[in-house]
Amino acid sequence: YHSNLNLIHMFQTINLLHDGQLHAWKKFHQRYVPIMVSNHILRNKFHQRYMPIMISNHILRNKFHQRYMPIMVSNHILRNKFHQRY
Repeated sequence: YHSNLNLIHMFQTINLLHDGQLHAWKKFHQRYVPIMVSNHILRNKFHQRYMPIMISNHILRNKFHQRYMPIMVSNHILRNKFHQRY
């Protein structure tokens, strides 16, 4: 989305040189900017709603890993040692 904004600013500076193009730009602006803005608002609403859940899941998963990963790893090493032996 932010790269779109940069494009818009670039176009604005170019279009200021030509009135005819500026008119075309305004039409483009009226048509597409509201869509871009509403998409941005929607994406923000989505993030506010789901980001905390995703983050808490991530923290939970990390806690799970810290707790069980060492056991799994040590089991794996033990199993390998057993295999090498038997």
